[in-house]
Amino acid sequence: MMLIRRVASIIVIILMMMQVGGCQRNGTIKVGFAGEISGKGADLGIGARNGVMMAAEEINQMGGIHGKKIEVIARDDQGEPDVARKVDQELIDQGVVAIIGHITSQQTLAGLEVTQPAGVVMISPTASSSLLTGKDDLFFRVAADNGAELQVLGQEIWDRGNETMVIMYDAENVSFAKTYAEGAGQVFQQRGGTILAVIPFSDDDKTLPGLIREIRLMDPDAVLVVASALTTALVSQHIHLEDWEVDLFASDWAYSDLLLQAGGKAIEGTELVVSYDVNSQAPNMAAFRERYIQAFGFEPNYASAQGYEAMMVLAGALVQTGGDAEGLPDGLRGIQNVQGLVSPISIDAFGDVIRPMFLFRVTDGILSLDREIHAPTPTP
Repeated sequence: MMLIRRVASIIVIILMMMQVGGCQRNGTIKVGFAGEISGKGADLGIGARNGVMMAAEEINQMGGIHGKKIEVIARDDQGEPDVARKVDQELIDQGVVAIIGHITSQQTLAGLEVTQPAGVVMISPTASSSLLTGKDDLFFRVAADNGAELQVLGQEIWDRGNETMVIMYDAENVSFAKTYAEGAGQVFQQRGGTILAVIPFSDDDKTLPGLIREIRLMDPDAVLVVASALTTALVSQHIHLEDWEVDLFASDWAYSDLLLQAGGKAIEGTELVVSYDVNSQAPNMAAFRERYIQAFGFEPNYASAQGYEAMMVLAGALVQTGGDAEGLPDGLRGIQNVQGLVSPISIDAFGDVIRPMFLFRVTDGILSLDREIHAPTPTP
């Protein structure tokens, strides 16, 4: 009873599993996880993996799904598309019913080249590129499409009094970063702003300091960096070393404590729009945060929370299929208005999810919530 009381408030899907978990059957249900566990995006990959493992353990402690325990098989895609394809095939060969992954949109698109022909469901905790939106396929996600975020971010940059902007995006995750950069730039221009340049770059590029100096000569009012937390922090440090004061904005990809740790004073005042508030005091989120810290010894990031939710959403669909892969797509599309850690989760006919948005600003070394936004600013 103590265990039931401890987890009953986590997510409504858990209640469904509590009702059917007592039916004892032999065997396990294999679920794959594929994400960037090593590399510059490892903070999100490790966080998502931990969230998935934590959810699976809690489900198993309650008796599993129809008496079957979940076995999570984790693989590192190293942030490389070729590796993503390879590990997804390995997971399929091991008989997983579905794959939770990937972390970035670039690796997700690569992995779909393997999972879709094989008829295997993929559910991503964090991939938000609009290139994945509205597809009648076997891809699902608990991360919101970033189209609404771009409307809010572009408006926010303009509302801050900025009339000109340069956008930098990480070319190594082009499927996300380029579309994000172009989308935010388009909204900014629609409001009356001018985009001076949209520049792809790599954090391995030794010319980055020179690139920052070139951008400074353009004299933009604002700079938007579309990159991981570590790379965004690196760009910010170069701007800081130039003793250049410019309004700095970042993408949701940078939403991590690593941004604060690596950026220091250089990222003070940076603003970003995200579809998840990992610091929410909502009861489910607060309880999850406490258990996560007890389990791993450090705070969860948004990928941890969405990894947890991805496993719970998948488990809810598996309850409907008796633990089998057959029927999973329909089971996932049947997830409607289920209470997640922060906000309700509903999956549409194309496997996409809708969430509220949150505007954050780095203030005194912390990511401070400015406001919650329930609808995107309409495009004129």
